Amino acid sequence: MDIYNKEKRNNERTQIRTEFFIRKEGKGELFEPYKVFDISEKGLRVKDNGKLRGSDTFEIGTYDKVKSLGVNDAGENPTYNDTLFVGIMKGRAVWFDAHWTGIEIYEISKECAGKLRMLAD
Repeated sequence: MDIYNKEKRNNERTQIRTEFFIRKEGKGELFEPYKVFDISEKGLRVKDNGKLRGSDTFEIGTYDKVKSLGVNDAGENPTYNDTLFVGIMKGRAVWFDAHWTGIEIYEISKECAGKLRMLAD
């Protein structure tokens, strides 16, 4: 079975073109912007060109929430005018190929999950 073509999520997902800021949890790195192409309350597909690998855990958020963590935490300015405004989530890489990484969200606030759920409606 080809793991790259197998459906990997059970939750309804929504096609989206936005940017989230992601950093490896506990590594002291700055958040970096990544383009997100689909999302659900349980996970997201990120275009990373091989930068996010293995089973690392990540902190994930939109620019406004990342910037509020502290000066310069966001690394770069956003490419998109972000209107999703979701809080900091935690996730882990569960699949990847040459250009994409699938991140399973394992820690998310109720408010944030509700916003992501509304996208699928």
